[in-house]
Amino acid sequence: MKSKKLIIIVISVIFLIILSNFIFSQVLKNPLVSGEKFGPLVLGVSRLIPREISTIESTSFQGLTTPRSSPDQMLVYDISELSHEDELKARGFQGLRNREKPILYLIGSEKDEFWLEQISAEKTVVSDLDYSNYPTIKYDVDSVKQKYLAITLSGVYDAIPVTSAEDPIYDLTILSEEEINMLVLEVSKETNKNMISFRDGKIDHIDFIVKNKMIMSSLALSGEDSPMPVYHKSTTEAEISDEIMSQMNPDCAMVGYNINPGIIGEVETIGYLSEKGCFSLPIPGVPNLSFLSALERAKPTHSTPISNITLEDKVYVVIILSDGDNLDLPYSKYKSFSQQHETPLAWSVSPFLNEFAPNMFEYYSSNLPQGDTLVVAPSGGGFIYPSTYKYFPAFVEHTDKFMKESDLKYIWLLDIAFRGYSPEMLDEFSQISNGLFMEYTILQPYSKSIEFYNDNPAVWSAAFVEKDGNIAERIVERTPKERPAFLFIGTEMRYNFPKHIDSEIAQLSDDYEVVSVPEFIDLIKQSRIL
Repeated sequence: MKSKKLIIIVISVIFLIILSNFIFSQVLKNPLVSGEKFGPLVLGVSRLIPREISTIESTSFQGLTTPRSSPDQMLVYDISELSHEDELKARGFQGLRNREKPILYLIGSEKDEFWLEQISAEKTVVSDLDYSNYPTIKYDVDSVKQKYLAITLSGVYDAIPVTSAEDPIYDLTILSEEEINMLVLEVSKETNKNMISFRDGKIDHIDFIVKNKMIMSSLALSGEDSPMPVYHKSTTEAEISDEIMSQMNPDCAMVGYNINPGIIGEVETIGYLSEKGCFSLPIPGVPNLSFLSALERAKPTHSTPISNITLEDKVYVVIILSDGDNLDLPYSKYKSFSQQHETPLAWSVSPFLNEFAPNMFEYYSSNLPQGDTLVVAPSGGGFIYPSTYKYFPAFVEHTDKFMKESDLKYIWLLDIAFRGYSPEMLDEFSQISNGLFMEYTILQPYSKSIEFYNDNPAVWSAAFVEKDGNIAERIVERTPKERPAFLFIGTEMRYNFPKHIDSEIAQLSDDYEVVSVPEFIDLIKQSRIL
């Protein structure tokens, strides 16, 4: 009899796993739609067989070790009219010049001009850069692999990447594919072991890579296919990528933007990095990082809204704007940040912003509108899937460190949906925060959308609004019958600016009230007492 019950249990578990994997694959194809259909079932099964979080002890990422200072004088050079090859030379040169102190700033766009205005140093415009005292690395401009290797070699050997040279210390144009691969492995042994960079397409942070002697690898790229871990162009490239990652220190930073467009590529890539124990720090559209990261860290000046609100029979809503895991956003976050608005908003932000770009952090911290809140972007100290992260204790440790340094108190988490979001994992994050927000997609019905860990609420997403901008409609759709009710609404910031959010919230009845994050958390705690 017992054996029959055991067989039934085993068959049931296998069936649930197969069903969940099917549903999970559907969620990945269109997560914000399929997730609302299947999300609660996926999470329900996951909670029956949760993934055990890693307990591997290791060192944690402690930040940048290069010198910092507040410059009295700086050089400014305009690269907006340069060819791609000349721009690459200038950015490589900038990384070398900024190693000891922030001195050279490049202007390539309106955004560069905006952040330059935030720096109070005497600015001298120069009309040319002198590369004559530096050796060269020659590469073929049409070869992505050669170009990225040239950038790496420039950092290691204090050289300038060029497309023509009489006596380069390395001429990559005469090397075979196999020789290029072997040189990648050879030079990787001399590169930074706390930070690595993969990047598809335009590279804005060449200067930072050169300055910090990081490896810039094209080996994870595969044209239009998803980049990691299975779509390498060859078995050799996959093996080389794995070898490079094996050399990295525990809890390392993958600095750059390492995925092709599309959620599938993102899932695979973040999954790969999490398993290797390396967190993603996206920095698309952040030139001059070798300069910005050399500035003195700023003191947080933002104030967290004080909650003195009394609970009523209303629907309380909190709105958090997404994508703050990027150090700065390519659509110029500061333009939407400065819009006057009445709705209390929560802006997701990287806890590394003050470490890598203090002047940007100072701008957002000092200009945070009254009633607004800064919330740590997914998933804490870098974008990972916590449930599969190889050095989870180290990740929590460095998340705590950089949150405290930037006076951040709330975390927005993204985890792998299937067998993720274990209570054990959420409990660990609750110990370093005053409240948690989970997911973009809907993984819990409203009746189960609020959990408590260490007396702090952990709130599941009620909706995520993208291009359509129908915030009011989504809020009404997700409103339960009971009162009071609490809805966490995530919004894609590229399409939902503060003025638009104001216009959407104005459509709601008096039964609804949008509140700040601290008020939202406090109201949930009040409702728990009742």
